[in-house]
Amino acid sequence: MNKSMHLSWDDGERIFCRELRANAGSDSPVLIARPAAEQPLPACLGRLAHEFGLKDELDRTWAVQPLEMLRATVQFTLPGPRINT
Repeated sequence: MNKSMHLSWDDGERIFCRELRANAGSDSPVLIARPAAEQPLPACLGRLAHEFGLKDELDRTWAVQPLEMLRATVQFTLPGPRINT
């Protein structure tokens, strides 16, 4: 985890971190979901891929919407609430 990430939750299989990302000249908060293990089990990767695949089924009025899935690091990037630092 890099220094700009703030741990929000760790369930032992996945970790969720908040981060500010540069976006069109300003910082936008995002939530990163990624495996907790350096070498995650295939079942963990499968669950993350399945969850990402459900993105079009989520109600945008209340659910966090996945923005991207990066296979190199196997993480989701989700829009997040404002981060007070």
